[in-house]
Amino acid sequence: MIYEDGRMTDFDLRATAAAMVRPGTGILAIDESIATCNSRFRALGMDPTDAAVTRTASC
Repeated sequence: MIYEDGRMTDFDLRATAAAMVRPGTGILAIDESIATCNSRFRALGMDPTDAAVTRTASC
């Protein structure tokens, strides 16, 4: 259960955390704008699409 003020129960928090790290998923933490990230990918010759980034991250 998620309360109106955003709090979660222990069960919901654990379920959310497990879903975030299940096989085939992950967390990308960046401190740059999407435009900056896309320009960095393009500079490396990569297409900045979800599919291309996922392929690269899976290596």
